[in-house]
Amino acid sequence: MIANGSNSCFLLMPHASHGSNSSAACIKCPGHQKSGDGAESCSTCPEGQYGRQGECHICEKGSYCTSGSKAFCPQGTYLDGTGASLRSQCTNCPRGRYFPNDGAVSVDYCIGCLPGKFGDTLGAFSETQCQDCDIGKFAGSVASTTCTPCSTDGMTTTGGSLTSCVACAPGKYLNVSESMKCQVCPQGTLSALGATSCKLCDKGTYGRDGSNLEPRDRCLSCPKGKWGDIEGLVNVSFCQDCSPGKYAASAGLQGDTFCTPCRIGRYLNLAGAYQDDLNTERCNLCERGKLSQFGKVSGKEKGWGDGKGTENEIAGRRRKRESLL
Repeated sequence: MIANGSNSCFLLMPHASHGSNSSAACIKCPGHQKSGDGAESCSTCPEGQYGRQGECHICEKGSYCTSGSKAFCPQGTYLDGTGASLRSQCTNCPRGRYFPNDGAVSVDYCIGCLPGKFGDTLGAFSETQCQDCDIGKFAGSVASTTCTPCSTDGMTTTGGSLTSCVACAPGKYLNVSESMKCQVCPQGTLSALGATSCKLCDKGTYGRDGSNLEPRDRCLSCPKGKWGDIEGLVNVSFCQDCSPGKYAASAGLQGDTFCTPCRIGRYLNLAGAYQDDLNTERCNLCERGKLSQFGKVSGKEKGWGDGKGTENEIAGRRRKRESLL
């Protein structure tokens, strides 16, 4: 028997032949086995240990050892103790976390999903297993395992890695019975920030087109010379003209009765008329020999020598006419 110390050899005893002495030789043990001094064979390391250079070593954290061989815990797992002998002793990364490499030695190696995403899988091994929250839900912290619904009326998310709920912009609304997405208000309506419904445009106004340049956060007044007597007009074409004999000195009138009639002695035969300068008369003055009543379209011929009526009636008409000039 030959002792070879740390060389971890065992003695191979040859058969004698022809009565001659034969030499003995040491053979190195395989990597996963060991031998003592003067051993005639190698032996396997016990479970939880692995062989290296003919010696057994305790399995380190992040790995397990069986039949003298060592293996690392796979992706998505960790092992924070030593001397493990089974794959099942590797612990899965918790939900909301993942680890893309082998051999993690503690749960701290497991990486948390970023805010706005959540993970519901044990033992995840890739960032792609972190999922975006649905529209109307958010994840505000690292390693979230679920998404939290927006609880405030008029608040939602646009979906995809959002960390908090936001209010629907002016001109939009959120009705959770229809959708968790902010919807553009219908034409002829408006809304404020965080609205859950849209309000009809007031009388005398009409709706904006709803584009990014003209969000439906307010309504526009019917122009001067026009009016609107119902709520929810969808565009300016629904505003109606002031009648002939009337004009508008301001925008946003709520009916033809709000248009200003021409004074007696003046007329206006144009629909949709308006007054730009409040110091300038908008209606036309009746020509000599004609008169008009309040809010009339045109002046009418009124003679006082036409032989109709008594002399006193004719004189009265003359005085009335002259007082209106």
